[in-house]
Amino acid sequence: MAGDEFDADVLLHLQGVWAWWPEPRRYIDEVYQAFRRGGRYRDSVERKNRCVRIRYANLCHVDVVPYLLRGPFREKVIVNHAENRFEPADPDGFTAWIHRQNRRANGKLIKTIRLYKYLRDRTDAFAIPSVILTTLLGKQTRWWWDTLFSYPDLPTAFKIITARLDNWLHQYSSLPRIPDPSGSGASFQHRWNDRSFQHFQIEVNKLNHAVTRAYAETNQIASVLMWKRVFGPAF
Repeated sequence: MAGDEFDADVLLHLQGVWAWWPEPRRYIDEVYQAFRRGGRYRDSVERKNRCVRIRYANLCHVDVVPYLLRGPFREKVIVNHAENRFEPADPDGFTAWIHRQNRRANGKLIKTIRLYKYLRDRTDAFAIPSVILTTLLGKQTRWWWDTLFSYPDLPTAFKIITARLDNWLHQYSSLPRIPDPSGSGASFQHRWNDRSFQHFQIEVNKLNHAVTRAYAETNQIASVLMWKRVFGPAF
């Protein structure tokens, strides 16, 4: 649909180049230059810190993430361009974890994450990297019995996950450690900062109160208007 935003992440599995090991950022630089050499992408490609972004019409983009198996133990890594170093990562493990959490939420977690990204991208309510947002929301679906009792529909799931996230955030006065739930040994908090974390705390708390009121409203017309105030008039 015209005007809609769409983004996707694509892992580009590269073979290691011995001469580039002392200079990890070369992997992103070389992928960027390869797209630049192709006429189709020359004016739409952008070098980011962990990926190369290709922009399309209607605000759509695809992030191409160089991904390698490094060393004799085949360590899974991506590249941090700004710091010129490899970072441990387990994309397959992260995907398996989020799908497991989604099953615990009766299939409503991924839809909830999409709604949060809509709020982030369309209303500018808060700034948070996608991998951190996905991790924090995924952590709020905790028990298998949730599937049976807590998530009969999307509004209920959104309300419960938002309330749990609000409670979790307010345990901390500053940005906590955010481990990669895949078990890679990496953590994500270095992609964020204290100021953004504290702003996110405030915005999620406001969101929690607004969602609770909209969900509890028994008049359908009034409830719809309250949900529109949560997600914006275009929703």
